[in-house]
Amino acid sequence: TGNQAIPIHLHPVQGPLPLATGDSLVLEVLQGGRAEPRATDDVPGLPRLFSTGTAVVHTASTLGYLPSLLTTAGEIFSGVGSSWAPGTQAFCVSGLVRRPGLYEVELGAGTVRDLVEGAAGGARHDQAIKFVLHAGYGSTPVLRDTMLDPELDPGGWADPAAGEISGAFGGGVVLVADDSVCAVDTARRLAHTFADTACGKCLPCREGTAWLQSALEGLEQGTGTARDLEWVTRRCAHLSSSDLSLCGHGPMAARGIQALLEAFPDEFASHVDGGCPISKDLSMKVPDSVHVRY
Repeated sequence: TGNQAIPIHLHPVQGPLPLATGDSLVLEVLQGGRAEPRATDDVPGLPRLFSTGTAVVHTASTLGYLPSLLTTAGEIFSGVGSSWAPGTQAFCVSGLVRRPGLYEVELGAGTVRDLVEGAAGGARHDQAIKFVLHAGYGSTPVLRDTMLDPELDPGGWADPAAGEISGAFGGGVVLVADDSVCAVDTARRLAHTFADTACGKCLPCREGTAWLQSALEGLEQGTGTARDLEWVTRRCAHLSSSDLSLCGHGPMAARGIQALLEAFPDEFASHVDGGCPISKDLSMKVPDSVHVRY
């Protein structure tokens, strides 16, 4: 663009907002409306932001790439990354790892294991990694310790590239759990997060996420029954249908819980009529260091 200045506006919004929505919800918030998706989110040719033109909505990490993209016209990205996805991606690794932080990784040049065990140092205090949520809450599938070798390349995943690896590649949010973490408690926290951030517009999502939270709390606290566990399984199968909601918030919650159920069926069954058998360490976790490599 030469010497032409390009204005960039950061517009903070009140949260929390639903975790898996189309652009229309963000546009509604920018226009001063309710934080709810539009029913016309996928219909082309309709007015967008303030009924003038089309708005492009990106994640905050996009801003980190703008200087190099604008000054090199994208040439810097063409020499790195995979054939399907040139360039790099920032991954925020959190949870029970030695070095939580923000890491910029060349796409296709490493695996999930390289990221969590190499860059982030692996589990703390010589614990073993139990599972990784490679795409944050709602990840599918849940990657157990023996499943951490998929490449960090969107081209290999079913979403977005129809690749061989099931599930979504995600946006760079990686959560790591060690052997002290309970899968049922993780599912409960997931349900709580999605219930708390639901906009309330679609009944299946609004009521379903709250019901799932209640049922999982019962299992975790020892008041849950085999019928409750069966109910959670059926409710997730129902809520996971994208036809019941205007956005992906409810389906993502259901699929995330389903993935935990599939990865740890015996652990869920052990909570029936007895509560959680895992001794949890609820003390504040202090990492060895916090890294920003960008």
